[in-house]
Amino acid sequence: MGGDGNCLFRAIADQLEGDEKLHRKYRKNAVDQLESNKDIYSPFIEDDETIDQYLADIEKDGSWGGQLEIQALSVVHNFNCIVHQVDHPIMVFSNYPLGTVPTIHISYHLGEHYNSVRLITDPCDGVPLPIGHELKLKEPIVTLDEEKKTETNIETPSRLDIVYYALKQTGCTSQELMQKTLDECFGAGEVLDYSNIDELLQVITKIYDDLELASTLETKLTISDDIYIQKQPEKQQSSVVAEEEVKGVIVEEVSSSKETDE
Repeated sequence: MGGDGNCLFRAIADQLEGDEKLHRKYRKNAVDQLESNKDIYSPFIEDDETIDQYLADIEKDGSWGGQLEIQALSVVHNFNCIVHQVDHPIMVFSNYPLGTVPTIHISYHLGEHYNSVRLITDPCDGVPLPIGHELKLKEPIVTLDEEKKTETNIETPSRLDIVYYALKQTGCTSQELMQKTLDECFGAGEVLDYSNIDELLQVITKIYDDLELASTLETKLTISDDIYIQKQPEKQQSSVVAEEEVKGVIVEEVSSSKETDE
């Protein structure tokens, strides 16, 4: 429909007679209906103008029509109307029981423009093919929430798959220690996917190193996700002392070589 301020009346003219050029006829019919029933329609006029001021404006060519005019024309021409909007529910003007009179279909765009709605198969060479009031979706609409739920239904990788993936991504080598690492990070019974691992690769590598060290020293340690290893520099003495500090616990490994006198 042309965007000249007459789009609502053009859309209704197309729906009823297949000719948008008849928009002036439908504008006049709407104005006449409003004029003849001021007491009915005046409560729906904005507070800053009277019904007479509104009518003086709406009768001008190019003046925008809206819901009030749809309602008036529905009564004059005996039709129900369904207004379609993208990303919004349909709006139904039903002055008559659905199915007892024709139902026309128009669309509303960006808060400022109306169009006539036709079937894809409509040849558009006269009155529109009837659409009716019982609308059926050819394909169901999937909301964002439903789409997320569908994504979460993707097959979850096994714990062993996660272990192999973590070994590959971190460069670690012990499957057994990586399994313990994941248990420490996430819990033994927690369901994991690859995103869990990708988000915490650095932490996983660190804890793996800690567990590996504890295993090497044959020391029982309580490991958590905030563990840290602080390696002290070798002391300048005949005995080699390696100190590993794990949350305040000192583990010392002293070489078996005897101390020599200077």
